[in-house]
Amino acid sequence: MESRGLTSDVQATALALAGVATVLAGAREGSAALGVARALPQCLGVLAATRNPEKAWSFSGLCADGCPLEFTFSNRHVGLSFTVDAAPPECAPQDRLEAAVALALRLGYAGPSPQKVRQWGAMQAGRTLLWGARLGFREQGNRAALKYYVEVPAAAPAAGMPATVPRFDDSHAVMIGHDPDHDRTEFYFQRRLFSLKDLRQVLDVLPSAAGRGALEDGIEQLCGRRLLEALYWTYFGYSVSLGADGEAVPAFFAKSGAIGGARRARGRMLQTMPEAVKERSLYHRLLAGLPDSALPEHGIMSVCLGTGPGPELRTGLSGLALARLLADAGVR
Repeated sequence: MESRGLTSDVQATALALAGVATVLAGAREGSAALGVARALPQCLGVLAATRNPEKAWSFSGLCADGCPLEFTFSNRHVGLSFTVDAAPPECAPQDRLEAAVALALRLGYAGPSPQKVRQWGAMQAGRTLLWGARLGFREQGNRAALKYYVEVPAAAPAAGMPATVPRFDDSHAVMIGHDPDHDRTEFYFQRRLFSLKDLRQVLDVLPSAAGRGALEDGIEQLCGRRLLEALYWTYFGYSVSLGADGEAVPAFFAKSGAIGGARRARGRMLQTMPEAVKERSLYHRLLAGLPDSALPEHGIMSVCLGTGPGPELRTGLSGLALARLLADAGVR
């Protein structure tokens, strides 16, 4: 693939993608961002070593353009965060969990407990999978953190979900996320239409009324509608993250197309982004002045509770799309 400064050579494309993380990490020497950025070249090296080089950067369902690398942006901070497929296209989905764990260990990150790996393997065994497992790297305070993402097949028994996680008959689990450092596991469920009663059933896992109100505000901000209208017109997925101490934290997700596509996704992100964040945000720098027709497709939009007051909005952009924008802008 050759497009405006982005070469079709597999290794050169890997370098361009790794360069995105370097730019995002900036010059904050010694920061957690640099630790996160250093993981990416090795991840991309695994993908570039494929026996099918023509598919190396287009095989994944992670991004709309097939890119196996997605960067996540927040309206509240500029922390570096990305998710990546951990094995090349020829690797079967059933083998990707093992590949993800092996890659994370080579990079010096903690692995899941053997018990969890056995549980996930049994959950996936003999069932149809689309992507198997991925790795997520992100800044978390002053450290570089890792999260394992594990696909939950449609035929997996619901009995494996904790009883404390709210469930609905028309929404089955689609993914598990696990942070081994904090022994925290997140359960993700497919999109559905929520009534206000349903929404509050999920929100009630939070003990704080302020947290519940912040997430309701975030849904309104994301959709640009009052809460009841947002719930009427938009399908939301949801997740509940459980700590080892039983603490539960929910989040909500919608496709960018459900709120009007890339133009409105950009609008929601920038309208709710504080000026202090805009000054440092590569998302703002690259996308704020782009004409609507040049905007890259945005991935899943999420509403969650950040470290500060109020809700946090996040969105994902393809690594290939960002590499093109950086090349066009002359940013290195």
